Amino acid sequence: MERAKLPFLVGLTTTVIEEMIGVAKINRYTTVAAFPILYIGWKTVHKTSIMPSDKVDLQQDLDEIEEYCQNYISAPPRYDIFTYAS
Repeated sequence: MERAKLPFLVGLTTTVIEEMIGVAKINRYTTVAAFPILYIGWKTVHKTSIMPSDKVDLQQDLDEIEEYCQNYISAPPRYDIFTYAS
């Protein structure tokens, strides 16, 4: 009887098998529950507050960032695979 079920299970993906035994549901719902707990825990431990969006200054240090972007020189790659190909 067990041998008859084996070919059926070989063709199934891991997600389907996890769905059948309930592992996928546990993974989905624990992350939904963990996020608010971690967020509130972080805010409590570090004593930070939630800022309203109209109070956030997105223009702060913008000149420095623009200057850095204009003067940025990218580093050369560590290795070149095409030099070894020929």
